[in-house]
Amino acid sequence: MIEVLRERKEDKDAKEAYKEYSKPKRPEPIYIGDKRRVVGLQSSSNGQYITYALLTPAEEENTIVPNYVTESGYTEDIDARSKVGSPADVLTAWCLIPKKIQLIR
Repeated sequence: MIEVLRERKEDKDAKEAYKEYSKPKRPEPIYIGDKRRVVGLQSSSNGQYITYALLTPAEEENTIVPNYVTESGYTEDIDARSKVGSPADVLTAWCLIPKKIQLIR
């Protein structure tokens, strides 16, 4: 009985070791948040590094313009494009070197 339990433990340990050994080696995931997007993702020709850019969209507010002439006879608001000089999107370039698992900004 004790020998059967020992064999089961050895089998279990061997399976866990194989599972850990065969797991692919990957860099840690990079969390970019909800509002950012990855653009321009490229790999080098030799596969030594990956370049990408993070785009953070600007917070835009539509301008509300009153429409005085309406069928109802009341003033109604209409949405218009944002004003001149509105904030621009922010683009940040990054380089990921998977062999060393480091980020260069």
